[in-house]
Amino acid sequence: MTDAAVLRRLAAAALVAAAVVPSGVVREGPVVCPFRAVTGRPCPSCGMTRSWSAMGHGRFVEASGHHLFGPITFLTAAALVVGGDQRTASLLDPSGRVRTALGLLGAAWAVSWVWRLATTPAEPRR
Repeated sequence: MTDAAVLRRLAAAALVAAAVVPSGVVREGPVVCPFRAVTGRPCPSCGMTRSWSAMGHGRFVEASGHHLFGPITFLTAAALVVGGDQRTASLLDPSGRVRTALGLLGAAWAVSWVWRLATTPAEPRR
């Protein structure tokens, strides 16, 4: 099995899980993020599970409230599943365009994390 096929299958499994696992389980579940458990502050991906769950259940506005990149990554995963192995393989190619896009996405993600750190009050430690 190619790397593209593995990536597509993982994306499909994540999309199915987002749609099948009840939202209440995700919203009311324990904090599993070690960074957040220790610091009381959000890590770069805090809120992604809740965001994906909201997307999987059709609550798009709520999804972006949990994490700005949740809807973007959810839709990207859906595009990978629909796009086929050849299109997915082209995304895995380390060409200049892909590197530039991933670099810009990484920079935007870092900026959003800094913003969340600055604007989100620390939770008390448990």
